[in-house]
Amino acid sequence: MFENQPDFGPLYAFKHRWKPVKNDGSVYFFGIGKEAYFIKRVSPKKKELLYSEAKSYASLPASIQDLFVQPGGYYPNWRDGKDYFVTVAPVVDGFTFWHPHKLPSSISVGDALPALLEVLRKMFAVGFTHQDLHGTNYLIGVSEDEKTFVVYLLDPGCWDARENPYLSMCTRYLARPLPEYSESSRYRLLKMLDAVTSISCLLFRENDSFEAANRCIETCFGWKIDLRYDSWMQNWSKEVVRSVCVYMNEVHDPVPSG
Repeated sequence: MFENQPDFGPLYAFKHRWKPVKNDGSVYFFGIGKEAYFIKRVSPKKKELLYSEAKSYASLPASIQDLFVQPGGYYPNWRDGKDYFVTVAPVVDGFTFWHPHKLPSSISVGDALPALLEVLRKMFAVGFTHQDLHGTNYLIGVSEDEKTFVVYLLDPGCWDARENPYLSMCTRYLARPLPEYSESSRYRLLKMLDAVTSISCLLFRENDSFEAANRCIETCFGWKIDLRYDSWMQNWSKEVVRSVCVYMNEVHDPVPSG
């Protein structure tokens, strides 16, 4: 899939130093020198999902390749019986990369918001959406003085056959079946899901997180979204979908009267 991919053995030899990103042991981070690796591993039962993700990276459109981390290699049926996929964070002098949920407490997460918005704007400007842009699907690079930030995306999913994880949930809240919406409305829906999910996941640690998220989304995109804190804490993805669909139903594309 990836030409001239490096041998996985040397990276695997440092397995004892991999740091878990997710509690289920499916994603790990490993940094050595200026190199930062993200390692995904799955059992044989889930190998199709991992292969699909690796294939997505291999087929990234040129216009947005620079917005994503780079694929490092796909290693099926490794010696422990699992499949591995490695991505490599860009080497940016003076920057350390973190997931939004793992940022040091010394950093105000809202300070990284302009960098995230810049990536969203670039992606939307060339007609693409991510479609699963929760807080572990992008990285924040932090400068040594913690005053400058850059963002890179992970896990592209909008140009292969994988099912969008949110669209099936939308059918519960939209006023009419999704196929009845125009192509432009469906694209706006996907953009809204990207923006609301990513911005809210970034700001969720702030005391006024939902006021800040709602205010940012309205200021930057013109969408007056009503995220509810209690509902988010119970099921964040359900609340994102509900709030976006309410906007679609009431503001952007309401059912014609009469």
